[in-house]
Amino acid sequence: MKGRGHTPKESRAKARFVALLCALVVASFAAAPALAGENGSSEAEKTRVYALIVANNSSVDEGVKPLKFADDDGARYYELFDSLTDEATLLTTLDADSQKIFPKVVPHTAPPSRAQLKKAVGNLSRTIRANKKKGIESEVYLVFTGHGNVDDTGEGYLSLSDGKLERTELFRDVIEGIDADYTHLIVDACHSYFMVESRGGNDDWKDDRSGESLDGELDAYLSKRSHKAKKTERDSTVGVIVSTSGTAEVHEWSRFRAGVFSHQLRSALLGAADVDQNGDITYAEIEAYLVAANAGVANPRARINVYADPPEQHRARPLVALDDYQNATVLEVPTQTGGRFHLEDARGLRYADFNVDATLATRVVLLHEPVGKRGYYLSTGGKQASVPLDDATVSTTELAFATQSGQSRGAVDEAFRTGLFSVAYGDGFYRGFVAARDKYDAGARQRIRLEPDTPWAFAPSTGYAISPALLDADGPQHHVRFDGLFRHDNGWAVGPFASYGFTPGSDVVGHRAALGVELAHRFATGASYLEPRLRTGYQFVMLADDAQAQGDPLGARGELALAFGWSIGESWQLEVEPGVSLDVVTQTSTDQVSETLYWQPYVGVGVGF
Repeated sequence: MKGRGHTPKESRAKARFVALLCALVVASFAAAPALAGENGSSEAEKTRVYALIVANNSSVDEGVKPLKFADDDGARYYELFDSLTDEATLLTTLDADSQKIFPKVVPHTAPPSRAQLKKAVGNLSRTIRANKKKGIESEVYLVFTGHGNVDDTGEGYLSLSDGKLERTELFRDVIEGIDADYTHLIVDACHSYFMVESRGGNDDWKDDRSGESLDGELDAYLSKRSHKAKKTERDSTVGVIVSTSGTAEVHEWSRFRAGVFSHQLRSALLGAADVDQNGDITYAEIEAYLVAANAGVANPRARINVYADPPEQHRARPLVALDDYQNATVLEVPTQTGGRFHLEDARGLRYADFNVDATLATRVVLLHEPVGKRGYYLSTGGKQASVPLDDATVSTTELAFATQSGQSRGAVDEAFRTGLFSVAYGDGFYRGFVAARDKYDAGARQRIRLEPDTPWAFAPSTGYAISPALLDADGPQHHVRFDGLFRHDNGWAVGPFASYGFTPGSDVVGHRAALGVELAHRFATGASYLEPRLRTGYQFVMLADDAQAQGDPLGARGELALAFGWSIGESWQLEVEPGVSLDVVTQTSTDQVSETLYWQPYVGVGVGF
């Protein structure tokens, strides 16, 4: 291409630069798999997870009998979240029987009082503030199990050991006080609980506390507005799971030694709800699983309603990633092995229940800490097998089942025994459930995959940019670009890009076309993100005037950019991308051929899919 003359030194510079571009292309493809392999450590640095569990048997209301198993539920939640999170805090007072069953939990408890809750919130808040200064995201599980009620003014409250925790205080002092990036609020509380007598008991319902359930009490507790405080809107980063969505009572069952809802929820969180088998448990999967678990209960007084609402900011955000459980064995139930199962641990405690259809392979996490090497017992179809914890995974096909004897049961016990988990959970049930729920977006409806999930996803994008003209062309240069990136769950992305630049000058018109490889890494915070990008590859350049057209078919181009983006829903991103480009162009004069390096700033906008 004709132009100003340049020295042989610049020609050598191009050769070095082209060699560098080639090296970067090879390195980017080699580095991406290695970076993907470090996904666990990368995610661990990006997010710290905490749990605060408050479990109280007693009620602040006169005449209300104490619960029997709220403290046991607190201990069970603590065992689960202690394995799942970086730190778990339990506020409960275990009764004498529970202290014998959970001796390792006792030293980690504190009274479920207002003072201890304030102290726990303060400690957690300081930890999260320190994380934010380091650029680390924080996620918190808040679990409340016990008595709840609503006062004469319509303000909902939960019972602590020494007073009420009003809804206004929950959202203002606890959730906003902790100020986590994402909060998962779990409430298993109502004014009236029921339980069923254990094996060998009578056939009648037993109400272990007085009074009737108040219509809409949890609606009042979780409603978005309160007359007592102006700022009680639920933040967009807070998700909610509660044990009733209307007037139905929630129940305890002595066979579970737990609240029925809490037992079902823990079963789901341990893996039984993972219908798409990708290792992530979402709100949609949790709610569908709980609905399936209770769908077969014919007695209206025994049926449990559930309500789950994911964080508005990120409706597909998982509650649990199964790979995050520590010190655990995974029980695998392969396809064609569907049926109704329940697990007990070596202490004789009911651990999990699930009923899956034969098309669904199921994985359930078995925690080591509560039972050591004593293991678990799996029952199905009147038979039982011991489940050892010697390996990281164990399949039901490896277990030796033997006939299991049972006792006669009362009518209420029989209603739960035959009705709970009687409906198989799987692909078909999940699809039908999600289709009927408008709060889950189309992305949730597509979560079922025929093949195991992959951490890579195709993430195309396109954009427009403007920069100074190239070479002797006059006027600004306009660019269009297409990126065909493959993005990993840990934020790294690699793939091809293609771009075209056009300078509509009055005397000289410039054209360029580039094809190469791109390497990027996304740092996301909520709906926004920051993404450094490196592009490098081959380029063709041509300048044309009224008399002639000349081009360089063997050029090179590199770009270094920093994109600022915002996610719109689950499928779209809008972004601004400032950056700098380096074009290597061969130029000719009457007496020599030389290479020219052109550094140019640019700014662009784009949309991702």
